[in-house]
Amino acid sequence: MLHFRKSIAIIVAAGKGTRMGRGINKQFLLLEGKPILAHTIKAFEECESIDEIIIIVTKGEIDYCRGNIIEKFGCTKVTKIVVGGSERVSSVFRGLSEVSSYDSIITVHDGARPLITSSQISECVETAKKLGSAVLAVQVKDTIKIVSPDMEIERTLKRSELWAIQTPQSFHYSVIMKAYETYMERKLENRDNVDRQSYHHPTDDSSLVEQIGIKVHVIKGDYENLKITTPEDIIVASEIFRKRSECIK
Repeated sequence: MLHFRKSIAIIVAAGKGTRMGRGINKQFLLLEGKPILAHTIKAFEECESIDEIIIIVTKGEIDYCRGNIIEKFGCTKVTKIVVGGSERVSSVFRGLSEVSSYDSIITVHDGARPLITSSQISECVETAKKLGSAVLAVQVKDTIKIVSPDMEIERTLKRSELWAIQTPQSFHYSVIMKAYETYMERKLENRDNVDRQSYHHPTDDSSLVEQIGIKVHVIKGDYENLKITTPEDIIVASEIFRKRSECIK
């Protein structure tokens, strides 16, 4: 197994969260008395497989994040808070550009997934050290169909082969950086392309790694590791946190 100098987490918290119907970044909404992002960072702070944390926030939120989360909750592993881009892919790329140790394992995680556990993070990191990549995923429960623009079913996918990809996602730095640089170059080349139907906009990091021809390894995740997107998700997440607290007692 290769030796890696550091294990660095990039937590993406620059999303606008328009579906929450609130006036602030959803990662700053309270969940069981603490900001959602604070819960997320805590799992990485407590994970022995993580050395440093880089936080990506929206423009104008650096001071708020530093004062109300990093300093207030004693987040000692957070080394940088970076302003994100207009979309997730550009935000992660900005985070990658801040990495100083190139012989590192990079773990990217959604700030809006506060129910992640330290053990799940560690499993991703350690698997990536051995295999080059690792992503959490769960098998889908519903039947998935391809639907036309006219809202007609075109075909049904085989459910046993379908997995819902989550975060964290861990990679060798050289792998994930090459994937992002390749995407950014292609995006620049295609910026004036009228026919954009074939231009793929990735919604996760493993998609970019796939595009450069590298296999991504899947680790079985947990359905509790939900991404908070709607007000209903906060209710569900609160209940999970309460049950976990009761188990500890």
